[in-house]
Amino acid sequence: MARVAAGMSTKASSLASHRLEGSYRPLSVPVLLATNLCTPGRTTSRLQCLAPAALYGRNSALSRPSGIVQLGFSVLQGSGRQQQQQRGYGVARSMAAGAGSDLESSIKETISKEPVVVYSKTYCPYCMRVKKLLGSLGYDFELVELDAGGQPGLQDALERVSGQYTVPNVFIGGKHIGGCDDTVALHSRGQLEPLLQAAGANRN
Repeated sequence: MARVAAGMSTKASSLASHRLEGSYRPLSVPVLLATNLCTPGRTTSRLQCLAPAALYGRNSALSRPSGIVQLGFSVLQGSGRQQQQQRGYGVARSMAAGAGSDLESSIKETISKEPVVVYSKTYCPYCMRVKKLLGSLGYDFELVELDAGGQPGLQDALERVSGQYTVPNVFIGGKHIGGCDDTVALHSRGQLEPLLQAAGANRN
């Protein structure tokens, strides 16, 4: 930002001046100004020693007959580097959105091809219960362990597909069943095995 050098007063009372052609102009006393030069990617400072006549020519505000001498400076905002960074953030967001879309497509493809799919985590006791239940019934199922080589963002994509973030996340016949409680409840009502059979799940 351009600024007036320290020690320079902007009050007309502190400047010796005389009136020429109906306007106030400073006497020929050199004035030291500090200016900032903004270039793409960097900002440099330069000291300029200007006579009041040069100031008068550069800033018409000095010719105004008022009690305050006003110096007008324009400030350049932003830089080439900032614009590049903003474009970079846009690219990163676009890539992240594309990756999420690919994961969702992968999930949809898996649950449409496999009769039974269980998204799980190895340490989760509720996941263990569902896996044990399906194993005890003797049906094969596709198991995806999110914490064992799963792709980053897969659980977020799974939530967008199913509306459920927690695991286990169970799909039978391409339809979302739910979690542990939902699966166990189906089994308690005698409805789980018919669903497995209708989906074409293989018995081991």
